[in-house]
Amino acid sequence: MAIESRPGTGEPLLGLCLSMVEKYLIRQGWSVRDLWLSGKPEVTTLAQDPAGACELRYPKPTLLTLDQNRSAALAELMSRLAILEGLTPEALSLKVMAEFSRPPLGYNCRMCGLCCTRFRDAWQGLVSVEEVEGWRRAGFTSILRLVSEEKREGRIYYKAWVNPKTGEYFKRCPWLRKMNGGMGCAIHLHKPLKCRTFPYTREQAEYSGCRAFDHDREGDALAEG
Repeated sequence: MAIESRPGTGEPLLGLCLSMVEKYLIRQGWSVRDLWLSGKPEVTTLAQDPAGACELRYPKPTLLTLDQNRSAALAELMSRLAILEGLTPEALSLKVMAEFSRPPLGYNCRMCGLCCTRFRDAWQGLVSVEEVEGWRRAGFTSILRLVSEEKREGRIYYKAWVNPKTGEYFKRCPWLRKMNGGMGCAIHLHKPLKCRTFPYTREQAEYSGCRAFDHDREGDALAEG
């Protein structure tokens, strides 16, 4: 499991949340899209299973609205998903925590940094309120100073990564560093969930130019030869 504890306390930095379950669904082949209702601040996310036979609806993980009960929404989502998977909510929770950030079979990171430079969402996007709260509890001020809280039309959302001097998104990820002969993340142990779950699939990785599966191709070539 890739969720670390708060330094010196043993307290989980981040527990199960809507954003984590959504990323688990995507990795299971579900498609997700947002439903914006005119005049209403809350945004609903619609998830459909690969066969298009089942639907799940829940609040958009990266948007918070006033009086929104995210704990209740998470419990309802987990209850419905548990029924679909034939598990208890407790067993499903363990499965989600164990699998949501597990890389695809054969993935072996080469530290090329392409995922951090070719996918703009890696440095210009939103993070969930639960992630921000986790960083706050842990006292990660260096991370939080690059997160901008925005309020608009009854919604609260958090933009990452924002230059505090200009109020604008950075033009590249500010945490990308040269290390160990390649490119690495300076906040690897505490990076956003969207970064933890890359890649959802082998196809997504290779779309960025990622070479993590080159050993598979090399092995195939040797076998054919």
